[in-house]
Amino acid sequence: MFNDNIFEKWLDEKSQELVNKIGAGEPLSGEEMIILVLKAQSNHFYHLDKDLRDDMKELREDTARQIMELREDTARQIIELREDMDKRFEQVDKRFEQVDKRFEEMGDRLDDMLNYLWMISTAFLGLTGISIGFAMWDRKTSIKAAKEDIIEDIKTNKLKEFVFELQKLSKEDKELAKVLKSFHLI
Repeated sequence: MFNDNIFEKWLDEKSQELVNKIGAGEPLSGEEMIILVLKAQSNHFYHLDKDLRDDMKELREDTARQIMELREDTARQIIELREDMDKRFEQVDKRFEQVDKRFEEMGDRLDDMLNYLWMISTAFLGLTGISIGFAMWDRKTSIKAAKEDIIEDIKTNKLKEFVFELQKLSKEDKELAKVLKSFHLI
């Protein structure tokens, strides 16, 4: 392969000799002019190469900066997104807490209603029991009073006389006789 350093060194030396020759006013041959053109092209390539390398370096730095900015922007957006998600989760948690409170309130109301229902049922059953007890007591006392009246009437013979008169009538009336027999009064 061709070594660039040897060529560059030879080209530099040759071109310096030719520049000195031009400075002395001596004419240049065609080959010497080609060497000067080659040196000019070499310098031009060197500057293009340097510019290209500088542009590539700048491009790399810009790319690295843009990537860094993108990373920072992405990280910032992720943080904002997390914060937004946290806020939304907090809102959802608050809503669930409100729903839980409503359920607790509904449960408390239902418990209160059930307690009232038990009280009403107990009161109704108590009143029913009292009514049945009163009816039984009233019947017992009524029957007792009626018994006492009948016994008193029997003692006073009013009922006895009435039954005696009915027995007399039953001799003539067969229907009345059947009724008195059914009550064991004949």
